[in-house]
Amino acid sequence: MTDLATHRIRALSAQVANLFGLYFPADRTADLERALGQAARHLGDSDAANLCNALLQDRLSAPQWHALTAHLTVGETYFWRDPGLFATLENTLLPELAQRAIGEARPLRLWSAACASGEEAYSLAIACLRALSEPARSRAAVWATDLNEAALARAEAAEYGPWSLRDAPDWLHHYVPQVDDRRFRVAPAVQRLVRFATLNLADPAAQPPALWVPFDLIVCRNVLMYLTPEHQRAAVAKLRSCLRDGGYLVTAPAEVNRGLFEHFEAEVVGGNTAFRRNDAGVRTTPGPELPTVAWHHLVATPVEHIGAELAQAILPAEPPPEPAAQDPAPAKPEPQALVDHARQLADAGRLPEAYAASLAAVACARSDPAAYLLCGLIAAELGRPGEAVTAVEKALFLDNDLLVAHLLLARLHGSLGHPRRSARHAAVAKQLLGARPRDQVTTDTAGLTSGRLLEAWTALGTS
Repeated sequence: MTDLATHRIRALSAQVANLFGLYFPADRTADLERALGQAARHLGDSDAANLCNALLQDRLSAPQWHALTAHLTVGETYFWRDPGLFATLENTLLPELAQRAIGEARPLRLWSAACASGEEAYSLAIACLRALSEPARSRAAVWATDLNEAALARAEAAEYGPWSLRDAPDWLHHYVPQVDDRRFRVAPAVQRLVRFATLNLADPAAQPPALWVPFDLIVCRNVLMYLTPEHQRAAVAKLRSCLRDGGYLVTAPAEVNRGLFEHFEAEVVGGNTAFRRNDAGVRTTPGPELPTVAWHHLVATPVEHIGAELAQAILPAEPPPEPAAQDPAPAKPEPQALVDHARQLADAGRLPEAYAASLAAVACARSDPAAYLLCGLIAAELGRPGEAVTAVEKALFLDNDLLVAHLLLARLHGSLGHPRRSARHAAVAKQLLGARPRDQVTTDTAGLTSGRLLEAWTALGTS
């Protein structure tokens, strides 16, 4: 890339951060260029130059703005995503909050702060219908917002394909019944609880309507990781200001960060960390700072559930005592020790915890392809191919000769319906195998020799 091109992409990244709050650092240059190209093609322009110029000059038209929001943001979501979280909501948080709302003779208000195409918002409404009795159920309301207006239009249509109900429990079809072979429609009783509106969470001037504030519960998952550090802090402050005293903010496990949530009380409920606004008990001394949330380059959908023990380790309920002045600074965790810990958890069959541990390993070993590869392998074992692909491709970026990475991507892309990508990685894997001595033991693939792997690969008919 020429100096001019590098300067231009940096300027585009800075403008995207300024307008949308989205973080595209140097290692995500390809993601930004791909999104700009997709947005331009969506507008019917094969050349992204016009769109880039309008973006740099802050002269985006409404169609250009909408195209950018659609392609810059990550809209991965589905119904009842993270069953452990919804069990916590149904069994603990919603009944507690509803009882308080009834005692104060007011509605129960929930906010899905980045609802994408609406599956999360409707899932919150379903949780209310399942967990609450009258009169709390009839007075519950879910407000759902997102930056992406195209996604909001799909949410308001309330029709979904089978992919949005993947891994959904059978009883969920009572609330989202099937219309035909390819369509499911959210039941009217669920739709009545949800209101949709456009809101850019990263815009400091954007505020929810006064009619809806304050909220008893805010769910803001897999959003902060995509924002710049400055916008992360501003967004958390805004969310807190919209939360009722005693209300809860719920984020994704990968977004749990003491430095961002120092003005909340962290509570581990049912294995999930929830941040409670407690105006009477706010600490004036910040808690220990953890690394800034920046998982955006690795995962689109973080681990669904972590155990209470691991959650306690990531975010203690109480800050540790201040070290004496003469005490040395605590040692940073060794990256290899974190990788080994994640592998041990995986070997023990504790895959959700292993995945969370592998994310921690990646955060401390960003240049270690083995850490990304392990993360991808665990994600694949969890049945989450999209996240696995993202992690394994990062490993290949660091080491393009990782045989097991190409083998895994060939299988993953095949399962995702990407035959060309699958064939490309299969061909590279076969080439790598053919270049190795046939009696060489391939330690990263269960100790098989290269010759045996090549025979197996050929027997499968992979060209």
